[in-house]
Amino acid sequence: MTEKEKMLAGLAYDAWEPELLELRAKAKKLCHKFNQLCPSESDRRNQILEKLISPKGKCHIEANFFCDYGVNTDIGDNFYANHNLVILDVC
Repeated sequence: MTEKEKMLAGLAYDAWEPELLELRAKAKKLCHKFNQLCPSESDRRNQILEKLISPKGKCHIEANFFCDYGVNTDIGDNFYANHNLVILDVC
């Protein structure tokens, strides 16, 4: 079982495993880009969200937004989150 599989199963895992380090670094970079954009740049913000959390339908998140991995997050249609959303998506 990989460390990612252990994490998703809620088991003890090694957070320093290279794959998990890479996934977290990617998420932090995308969150940073998202949070630095002007609110009027909705198209660019949506492009970043597509790479980060792949929402399933209409989605709007106000900055600041933070998550651990992004890929472990499912967002449905008509989702809105106000400022300072934090999603801890480790499992």
